[in-house]
Amino acid sequence: NDVFPAMRKGGATEWGGWRIHAGDSGEYIFTTPLASLAQRDQPGPLIKALGLDGMKILLGRMHKYVGNTRACIHMGRSDLGIEPATGYAPKLGFQVRAMVPPGRNQDYERWIKGVMGVIKNTNAQGAYAGQILFGGNPGEYHSVILFDTYADLDRFGPAFSKGMEAANIPSPVGFVEKMEYRIYEYVPELSQPAPAR
Repeated sequence: NDVFPAMRKGGATEWGGWRIHAGDSGEYIFTTPLASLAQRDQPGPLIKALGLDGMKILLGRMHKYVGNTRACIHMGRSDLGIEPATGYAPKLGFQVRAMVPPGRNQDYERWIKGVMGVIKNTNAQGAYAGQILFGGNPGEYHSVILFDTYADLDRFGPAFSKGMEAANIPSPVGFVEKMEYRIYEYVPELSQPAPAR
């Protein structure tokens, strides 16, 4: 109720809010696009709207109800995902976090491209993909496979398994140290859709 109006006043035009359904209880993810890293040289929307002291006061109130936060710059990798249909409104995201050891990025990227080829032939609505650039492990990749409902996710499993077997795509053992799975719900009331282009 306080942050979003200030962000709008400070010139922010787009962000996405996601609430976890399966994973660490009480987790939210907020995403906002960066045109370039140079954008970070300018004051952010909250500072523009409230001033530095006002922003500190506003964010200081978060400690009453937020256990911890993490901020990172995530590089979108459209080459490792599947573009959803134009105008698609996300609803449910099945997120895969893969931790890749140093020197094995190319192996992982070849593998995930094959996996996305299988996903294209299922009922998934698309897949966002990216890699941590700053604020975490550069070997951490995220894929978010998009579905409209849990029933769609339920139907996806058998089709995906069959497709992986038919495509003879091997296990990523050897070039993925760890994989984590989470399910997030897109929350329209916590989001500001991109302006019409």
